[in-house]
Amino acid sequence: MNAQVPGPEQPTGRSGELGRAWLYLLALVFLGVLVAPFAWKHPAISRREKLLIIGLGGLQTLAAIVVAVLFCAWLAGWLRRQLELGG
Repeated sequence: MNAQVPGPEQPTGRSGELGRAWLYLLALVFLGVLVAPFAWKHPAISRREKLLIIGLGGLQTLAAIVVAVLFCAWLAGWLRRQLELGG
């Protein structure tokens, strides 16, 4: 009865790392710059590819900020017009 429990030095059969395609998808669509730690710690990706993934995430974040600012400006103008019409 010598059952071995996988410890930190023994692989469990699953690496738990994200694939390259998932990192690109996360950077472009969902997480923006939050994907940087996943990309930076991935051992199979070159430094150039890591910087590309992080750059894509940064561009996505910048685009989201621009859209949010434009939406706030549009909303402020719309509210101003509504108050002028009602008052």
